[in-house]
Amino acid sequence: MTTPAITDLTISPAKNWCIVLSLVLVMITAQRFQHMRFAYGVAERAHATEGQVRDPGIAALHIGVFAKRYSSPEIRMRVVTPTGEPVADAIVVATWSITGYFNAAPLGQLDIRETVTDKNGEFRIPAWGPLPVSTGTIMGDEPHIRIFHPHFLPRVLTNSEGVPMKLAENTIEFRLQDQAITLYPFHGTPSQFSMAMEVLDHSLEFVFSDPVKPEYGRCYVEKMPRMLIAIQRVKDELEREGVGENLHSLGAYAKAALPQCGDPKLLFQGYIK
Repeated sequence: MTTPAITDLTISPAKNWCIVLSLVLVMITAQRFQHMRFAYGVAERAHATEGQVRDPGIAALHIGVFAKRYSSPEIRMRVVTPTGEPVADAIVVATWSITGYFNAAPLGQLDIRETVTDKNGEFRIPAWGPLPVSTGTIMGDEPHIRIFHPHFLPRVLTNSEGVPMKLAENTIEFRLQDQAITLYPFHGTPSQFSMAMEVLDHSLEFVFSDPVKPEYGRCYVEKMPRMLIAIQRVKDELEREGVGENLHSLGAYAKAALPQCGDPKLLFQGYIK
């Protein structure tokens, strides 16, 4: 009687690697969805910021099927000179950017806040959230906080000391909470000041580059009018001195606003000719 052939059940090294990779992908997918919550419908984002009420068109955020919710506690800092004197009337703009999971493509701003420092150099950015993000994520270097006063070099602060290597937590706490931030008086040529201002201006280019996504909107100009007006004033001064600069004009920012966001000229009355 012929003995039946025994099937060789040995798994080759190549098959082993395929199994391992498959298990890793399953674990990554499970971890990703562990942080997501099922949601649907419309989430209200209506809240006021120092007298600024969110546009109704932006207040509603369409969720989709899966969403991760983010929130931020109140951010408090003090802006000072190198000798510790308070810097009053410095303009502060904070943004929380949404980027793609795999390609880091810009998807919009989850929130934008603008304020100014008081006579003690202090500023507070009110707490917000939770707000849902159904597409994309928030990186660990968010938020970005810009501080500008015309007598000092501008500063752009991030929530990471280097390149962000992780995603933001659901509750985004700023690493410089309650600390003193130093602004340095400018000592140099107008051309050098122009280059410093370009760093600040370019940090706001999301106004032009962010895609128009209905779930995030793009009514950015109305949320930071003081900063944009300040940049225009510096641009005007540099032009009067005959200094070459690459700063965006107030008109360019206004043109980037969407029709449903309202007329930006109402915010900049008496400035746009």
